[in-house]
This record gives sequence, C-alpha cells and structure tokens, in this order.
Amino acid sequence: MRPRAPNLAEPMECGADRRFRCPAIKMRIAVMNPRLLALIEAYHAALDAREQGERERLTRTYEAKLTEFIEGHPGQTSPQMLDRVVALAHRRWLKAEDELRQRRLTT
Repeated sequence: MRPRAPNLAEPMECGADRRFRCPAIKMRIAVMNPRLLALIEAYHAALDAREQGERERLTRTYEAKLTEFIEGHPGQTSPQMLDRVVALAHRRWLKAEDELRQRRLTT
C-alpha cells in the first residue's frame, strides 16, 4: 500500500512527511530513516574529527551504534555489511547536502 500523499494546501514543515514538495526550497525531499541518519551522522563525526583522541572516541561511539542496530535486527546483517551501507549512504548524504546548500545559495 502506497503512503498517502500530503495535502500541500495545508501548512507543513519541510521533513514532516516521508516525501513531499518543500515550498521553502522548491524541490522534492525524501526524509531519511532517523536510525540510518543517526548512524550516518556518527560516521561523519568520526571521519571529520581532527584530534586523535576525539577521533577514537567518536569511532567507538559509531561502532557502538552499529552494534546496537545489529542487536536490534539479529541475523539480518553483519557489522561489515552495515558499515559499507552506512559509508555509501554517507556519500549520498554529503552529495544531497551539497545540492541543498547550492540551491539555497541560488534562491
């Protein structure tokens, strides 16, 4: 069953539905799963850390989130596979963030 399309005549904040046209930036937005987004943000923070101690701490945080996710879905994936999925989603997330930033600069 397909999700019901939102009524665009009603006021709605960007990101309030899974997929809709955002009037603020005039483009279609797909809202990401919050658990995947949390993994991507933890991955990004670990990659972006400048100091070695901070990088190690953020990497442990990311790995703990991976383990927590896998424990919630036993037998569905391995840590290595989930790590690859998060890395791919991270690249796509960065690309989407850049596109959003560019659209905001041109409007």
